[in-house]
Amino acid sequence: MDIASTLNSVVSNSNTTSGTSDAASKATADYNSFLTLLTAQLKFQDPLSPLDATQFVSQLSQFSSVEQAIVANQKLDTIIKSLGANSMMADVGLIGHKVELAGNAVELKDGNANLTYSLAKDAEQAGVVIRDANGNIVRTMAIDPRAGDHTLTWDGTDDSGSDLDDGVYTFTFGAADADGKVVASTSYVTATVSRVETTTDGSELVLSNGMKTPSSAVRGILSA
Repeated sequence: MDIASTLNSVVSNSNTTSGTSDAASKATADYNSFLTLLTAQLKFQDPLSPLDATQFVSQLSQFSSVEQAIVANQKLDTIIKSLGANSMMADVGLIGHKVELAGNAVELKDGNANLTYSLAKDAEQAGVVIRDANGNIVRTMAIDPRAGDHTLTWDGTDDSGSDLDDGVYTFTFGAADADGKVVASTSYVTATVSRVETTTDGSELVLSNGMKTPSSAVRGILSA
């Protein structure tokens, strides 16, 4: 490997996203190889034909640029880790609070469950299907077909009127206009933040309904 190719390799690796540790290690290794080659070149150069001054200055200039790039990447890694830690500390403050976010899993507690759904426009017919943790349909209900947000309250009974056990259930909404075309719907659930976990992408909230979500997905925060 000659000096020119080593420099090109170092510059390429140094410009890689700072979050990639393997690329950073490769850049450092190539950087050290460059130093070794440059030292050897100076040590064994022909006294009657010394290294071209222009080429030497160019190599030193690239050497300085690569050194700065590696240091900058190291600082960016530190900043990113610091921001991640700050984000997690902010999310910790949500533990014990109820949050609202898009989803279809709701927790039935003490025979009661509430969620919000939204229809993009007025529908001719609209309904919801409720399933248990095993995917079995336990209840079907007609819902308000008007456009906008609506609150749905479920008393925890199945289609036969029997009380169901507390736990997590999923809701599937469906709506259609007078022509039978599907009307877009979105459901929002409310759940309690039970803990905060760290991931490779930052932190995420673990909710009482089993969902895991980044705090950026939270639509609203309710009192504890």
